[in-house]
Amino acid sequence: GVGPVENFPDKNLPALFMYHEGSMQHQLVTLNSVGGRAMRPVDLEWHLSTLHVLSTHLETKPPPPTFKLQNANTGRRVERRSGELAGDDDAEEPEYGDDDLEEYANGA
Repeated sequence: GVGPVENFPDKNLPALFMYHEGSMQHQLVTLNSVGGRAMRPVDLEWHLSTLHVLSTHLETKPPPPTFKLQNANTGRRVERRSGELAGDDDAEEPEYGDDDLEEYANGA
């Protein structure tokens, strides 16, 4: 086609329709299947290569992006992969002794 799909709902955007020899082969409606709003170009490249829409130099699915966060309470830097919840990491939680609890109770 040469124009947009009439009455196509905005909630389904972005959308890709892939044709081969005039016949629709694949469709990608929204970004949910490729990582949602955190999608990177490499994620789309991998997904399209699994559909044999394009060839790629990638040999495996790219790992999710890693973000470096700083814990506001401890100042400790923590690395998390996209989609992980706080507490998913293997890092040990700090241990507090009686002195720490006493300082906290006294407002220090």
